[in-house]
Amino acid sequence: MNSVNGLRFHGDCVFYAGGVRVRIFAGNGSRVGDVFFNPVLQMDGTSYKDFQMITASAPSQAGSVKVRGAWIAGSSNNQVEITANAIGKIDSIEFRGNWFKGGRKGSQRRQPAGPKIR
Repeated sequence: MNSVNGLRFHGDCVFYAGGVRVRIFAGNGSRVGDVFFNPVLQMDGTSYKDFQMITASAPSQAGSVKVRGAWIAGSSNNQVEITANAIGKIDSIEFRGNWFKGGRKGSQRRQPAGPKIR
């Protein structure tokens, strides 16, 4: 299993306009975890989505993601979107002390698993 763990964004991180400013994706059995965005984080300008987290296919996993003390503005869609497709797993997500402006506040979706084979 391939994995990316232990990413830290400290201090003055600025993300300007773009399609999706931050995308965390785990697919084909990979794992992404321990990703921290610490104060002072700024996501500013026009974007489609500000923060997106997706798992696709088993046993893909994403978790232990923390976004703290961020200023998030300008999204034209869901500002935060978290999606677990099929039987991918997402756990331990924290959004604390953030300021949101514009867009929709967020969504969580769990796609139905494929057909069961016996």
